[in-house]
Amino acid sequence: MAEVEAYSYKDIDGLILVSFADQGFTPYITETETHAAFQTCTESASGYAHLISDEEFRTVPFYNTDPRVIEATAALRNTNPCGIIRSAPATLVPDHALAPQIKVPVLIVFGENDQLVTSRQGQEEEEGVFSGSPDKKTVFIRDAGHFVMFSRTAEVFDATLTEWLRSRFETA
Repeated sequence: MAEVEAYSYKDIDGLILVSFADQGFTPYITETETHAAFQTCTESASGYAHLISDEEFRTVPFYNTDPRVIEATAALRNTNPCGIIRSAPATLVPDHALAPQIKVPVLIVFGENDQLVTSRQGQEEEEGVFSGSPDKKTVFIRDAGHFVMFSRTAEVFDATLTEWLRSRFETA
């Protein structure tokens, strides 16, 4: 959604993507989203659903995470809007065509141990999607997984974002 906003309205100063690439999708995420779109969401009366079970949520996206953080995160977990789950695959072709219009600085962050949604090759190639930006950077945070911000190395993630923002934008 951030990419769509960036190339549609051209009103942002910078773009940060965390744990997402537009290519290199793993069989795990393809199967998970397909099941959610055509089964879980079809059965949802509210139009919102969890992509994965509670047990899977507590294990799969986390790496090097304190169990208390996992439990706190699980307690605050929201359902996903089924409209996004069903429409996301159709946005990939336009995203690749329109992302070069993004001219602002781009930071892309992954956990080094995250190959849940996208392959390492897909992650490494993500920077190329933003060919219109002269300022692109990809960072892999050591000892972190898909939920890089919840790992025991979260301070490295925080410092990475802080340094990137401070080096590009004025602060008061």
